[in-house]
Order: sequence, then C-alpha cells, then structure tokens
Amino acid sequence: MSNLLLLTLLATVLSQSVRGDHHHHGEAVDPIQQNLLNQVIQINGNASGQENHPTPVPAHTDEDEERLVIDMFKDYNRLIRPAKNANSSAVVVEFGLSLILLINVDEKNQIMQSSVWLTLKWNDCQFDWDPADFGGIESMRVPEDRVWVPDIVLFNNADGNYEVSYHSNVVVDYQGKFFKDV
Repeated sequence: MSNLLLLTLLATVLSQSVRGDHHHHGEAVDPIQQNLLNQVIQINGNASGQENHPTPVPAHTDEDEERLVIDMFKDYNRLIRPAKNANSSAVVVEFGLSLILLINVDEKNQIMQSSVWLTLKWNDCQFDWDPADFGGIESMRVPEDRVWVPDIVLFNNADGNYEVSYHSNVVVDYQGKFFKDV
C-alpha cells in the first residue's frame, strides 16, 4: 500500500508539472517528465487509480526443501572432486579478493595487516535439479562441510595462520553453480 501511495504522490506532482501548473505559458512540457508520468500511471494500474496486482509466485514449502536436500545428498560424496568424469582436467574455480579494511602497514618489516573478503565460484555436476520438481527452489544454502570446497589458502600469511576465521554456508543453484564467500 505504501508503494501505491508513493506512486500516486509522484503521479500527482508530475501531472501538475506536465499540466503546466509550475511552468510559464508557452514553455514546452518536458518529455522525460511526461514519459515518467506515463510509466507511473501504468505501474499504478490506470488513470482511475485501480491497483495492478502482480501474479503471485508460488512459495516453496519446507517439505520441498527437505526433499531437495535428501535428493541432492543421497549419493553425494564431498571427497570426489566435481569433474564430469575421472579423465577431466582440473576443476575451474573463479577466485575474487576484495580489500575490506587496511588495518596496518609496517614498511620496515614489509608486513601489511588487512581484512579481505574472498569469493569462490565453481560448478559441481553432481548438484543440479529441476526447480519445477521442488516447488520452484532455484538455490539453497548448505554447510560447507557437506560439499566439496576448493582448498585455496593464503600462501604467504605473515602470522603463519592459514585457517579461515569465518565459515559461511555455501550457496548452490539448480544448475550446480556454487558460490562461497569468506
């Protein structure tokens, strides 16, 4: 309802502007404002103020999610690397690193202390499903200790601690694409 109120208010302000309430006589109507007004009226339903309700998306149930988890992990072995066959080449892992915070720079000892956000993406052909079979579920979060995860570590860590300090769930979509943020 608040979106309808906001759109109605915006339409009122724009319609005053387009009608010329705030323009001097002889000044052309701004085509951008006219286009925006037309879009607002279209989103808002129509000029008479009738609401336009979107088609509801069916929500999945807990049973759908439970069936999906059972089905995906039924024959899954996280110790097997996610390759299409045993003769496949290496698993391709996309790697992203974002600097979050530069904590300290020790130029003399050449040590930089920072906080970073690591993003990993890979495909696992053992994980794919048809969303229509599971109530429209297109992705799910799973604990990282239940799936194969690439063993990428910071090699030149100054304090010698190579453990990840934060373990998050891994997101997998229905095409077998995995996303992990650390």
